[in-house]
Amino acid sequence: YFDLNKDVIKPDFYPELYYIAQLMKSNSSLKIQAIGYADNRADPDYNMGLSQRRVENAVNFIIETYGIDPGRFDIQYKGEDEAQIPGLPDNYNQTLEALHLANRRVEFECVN
Repeated sequence: YFDLNKDVIKPDFYPELYYIAQLMKSNSSLKIQAIGYADNRADPDYNMGLSQRRVENAVNFIIETYGIDPGRFDIQYKGEDEAQIPGLPDNYNQTLEALHLANRRVEFECVN
C-alpha cells in the first residue's frame, strides 16, 4: 500500500516482499504477475503512470534485494481501474482515507 501520490515502498511492507522472494526462491519455476493500482483522486492518465511506477518499484525491490530473475515477473498496471473499494469520492476526506489507501496497492499473483 502506498501514500497518496507516492510510489515509494514503505519499510512496513518489506516483510511481504521478502515473502514473495522466498516463495519464488523455493519454487524455481514459479512466475508472478504483479499489478499496480492507484486511487481515483487524480487524472486517469496520471494514475496509470503512478500505478506503473508503484509496481515497477515493488518488483525492482525484489529483483535487486533478493536476486530474483526479472523474467519471472509479468508486470501490469491498471491505474484506478478495478478498485478494491469502488465509488469513493475523488476529493480529499480524512474520514475516507483508509478506504482510499486500500485502492493504492500492488498485488502479486501466481501465474503457473
